[in-house]
Amino acid sequence: MLDTTIRLADILTLLAFLGGGLSFAWSMRSEIRMLSRDVQRQGEKIEKLQEVITEQAVQDRRLFDLERRIEDLRHGRGFVQRDIDGLWGIAGKVKE
Repeated sequence: MLDTTIRLADILTLLAFLGGGLSFAWSMRSEIRMLSRDVQRQGEKIEKLQEVITEQAVQDRRLFDLERRIEDLRHGRGFVQRDIDGLWGIAGKVKE
């Protein structure tokens, strides 16, 4: 048979469980706020890191272009003179 009577101990046990659950949720509220702030700060740091990586990629590209220009100059390409009066080679003037 099913006992349908409610005793005082049963009510106190139920209230104790509810009180414990509510106090746990109340105490975890501050922890959740702290974790939320930490995640937000990490997001800001990641955005700053993304800006630094982008700047570094741009600088890398500029250095690559500069190295290419220097190599072109070493091979005699790209040097502009104001007065060109003939054909010039590495050894000097070739033709008039």
